[in-house]
Amino acid sequence: MSRRLLFFVALLSLVARGKLALFAGEAEVTQPVDAPPVATSEVKRVLPEEAIWSEPVNDLRARIEFKRREIVNGTPILATYLVLKNVRNGLGGMSLPWSTDHLKFSVVDDPGNEVRNESMNYSGGGGLGVTELIIPNRGELKVDISYSGLGIPADKLALIDLGWNDNWVLDASHGTCFFKARLVVAKSDKKQDDRVELWHGEIALPPVLIPIGAEPIDSATVAERTEILGARMLDVSSGLSDEARQALSLIDDPRVVPWYLRAMETDRYDLKHAALGRLARLEGDEALAGIKKGMSTQGKDIGNCSRPELAASSANNIRLSAVYALARSPHPDAKSLLKSMTSDRYEGVRMTAMQAMARLKMPAAQEVLEKMAHDPSETVRNEAKRILEMNQKKPIDDQLIDALN
Repeated sequence: MSRRLLFFVALLSLVARGKLALFAGEAEVTQPVDAPPVATSEVKRVLPEEAIWSEPVNDLRARIEFKRREIVNGTPILATYLVLKNVRNGLGGMSLPWSTDHLKFSVVDDPGNEVRNESMNYSGGGGLGVTELIIPNRGELKVDISYSGLGIPADKLALIDLGWNDNWVLDASHGTCFFKARLVVAKSDKKQDDRVELWHGEIALPPVLIPIGAEPIDSATVAERTEILGARMLDVSSGLSDEARQALSLIDDPRVVPWYLRAMETDRYDLKHAALGRLARLEGDEALAGIKKGMSTQGKDIGNCSRPELAASSANNIRLSAVYALARSPHPDAKSLLKSMTSDRYEGVRMTAMQAMARLKMPAAQEVLEKMAHDPSETVRNEAKRILEMNQKKPIDDQLIDALN
């Protein structure tokens, strides 16, 4: 037998035993030499675009998507989307009774350990505000199932809020994390509409990698996006101001600073508050100038208030935000400005500035504490005395002000 014939006999033998794909694109099946051959129908083959979807259950597939919505207090807020796909080949749509009780969530780290949720500091709400979802025939429905009631700690890597009992705050100690969800809907006795099929069943959604960090964007794109979003943010008549403000917060680039300075010049409370939160984490004299603008905000600088008292209260909150910004700012001159805020007319500003100086162990902190032990406000006096007493027993504890952590 010729060498060429021997080669083809050996090649066909490998193909028959599943060790070699005869045609490009065929799946390789690896198995022991003595194992029985695996039928082609038993080999699980999944297209890449299908991997993100669950298996169909009663003609419904599902998956979870995340999107960085905005950065608040230095922490990225993730919007969570439930995506449903009706794969039924029929004439009508599909009805899904909606309640958060139908979804069970968990977060696990890379080794598979469950990550504790953060439900202790919660007030507020959100949700869809509906009781039924309709998925068109052969169509998809994408809904934002996020809530907005969790207190936002400073400078974490990600925050997921899905209601008072389902929320997570991730930092560097968690490493890579995955989000898991299960959709469970019991069979209903409700009379079915001829045009819509009532869905029931249980779907295990594919685990999703929780996004940490922003996707890289080239400099030219950053410049263009900053110009567009900054202009939209300032244009209250566009109807896109809030959305643009959220999107601009995701851009960590000094070219956003001029837009935040312009926001501080407006009379809009929401823009001033958001601008201070971002300027607190940006370098440069311009960023510090914006914080200084917040330090001097008065009631006359706040618009859309029905009474002067409301404008004055809003201005108090802006100056309080400026104190937080000074304490966090990377600018070398920012911390020294805290002392001036201990003479503010609003006791909340005075006390927070005093606390920040103590926590940062500034040289002038002791003098300020002794002075504020005689403050007109009983609340401020008591806090100053508490810190002075604590200092006599042990050094300033790093947990002195939760708000600055």
